[in-house]
Amino acid sequence: RHSWAHMLCRMCVAEPCVIGWSGVGVVQNAIGTGGKHRIAEIYERCLGNDGSRFDFATAAWSPQIVCVDVGANDVYGGRAPPSEAAFVDAYVALLQLIRRHRPQP
Repeated sequence: RHSWAHMLCRMCVAEPCVIGWSGVGVVQNAIGTGGKHRIAEIYERCLGNDGSRFDFATAAWSPQIVCVDVGANDVYGGRAPPSEAAFVDAYVALLQLIRRHRPQP
């Protein structure tokens, strides 16, 4: 209830639904997470551990706000940080992916 997403939802009078995956990055994951998939690959899944795809078009619930709070694992995850260009390109691609599935109401 004290995460950035919850605070933003309270300020905007929106219902929060937080999805989190520890250690996942935009360009690279943190050391020791055991996962090879980055956030853009996981975002479209129904279950994070398998290859199932979530059907955004038929979902019963749609968010009013999508808050993206990723990137710390890319920079502080125990590996050398990616180049600024690589990070920006991957982050923009992630935002475009989210926008395709969650267009403005």
